[in-house]
Amino acid sequence: MDYPKSVPSVGLVNGKFVDENPVTGQVGSLISSQWGNAVTDELLNVIRAGGKVPAEAEHDQLLAAIKAIVRDSIPPEKIRTTLAEYGITDAYTKSVTYTKAEIEALLKNMSALPVGAMVPFPKGTVPPGFLEVDGSVQSIATYPDLAAYLGTTFNTGGEGAGNFRLPESRGEFL
Repeated sequence: MDYPKSVPSVGLVNGKFVDENPVTGQVGSLISSQWGNAVTDELLNVIRAGGKVPAEAEHDQLLAAIKAIVRDSIPPEKIRTTLAEYGITDAYTKSVTYTKAEIEALLKNMSALPVGAMVPFPKGTVPPGFLEVDGSVQSIATYPDLAAYLGTTFNTGGEGAGNFRLPESRGEFL
């Protein structure tokens, strides 16, 4: 498709059709009925082939029809609607929904260090999230992951039920 540049005296202005303007004296474009009808019929055929009913006031029918024609040309067995159909069989299944606040709280408590890692700090106090390795007794309920990691390795027998003992490293050197 193109504008009818080969038709003499068609009246294109800057390559486009223009309307007559009696105020400015602008002469309107002249298009032949043959060309105008051919173009209109061609466009209407595409719109109808796309399952649409032509409507003069709608200016997106041609694109919608082309999309429908392309979509309808794909055999149903080739249309993939699941990850498995793309060969993805181990996709993550979402089973829990978190709020933004819950996610922020989870991220705040995350650490790249594994549970039980010993990190020296050259200060007189232990930073938040760490425990002094001083042989003290701690609650399993308070530190379940650390209790699971250490088990009863450092217990001496006086910890009491529901407790575990931290290792003792005071006086040791790194």
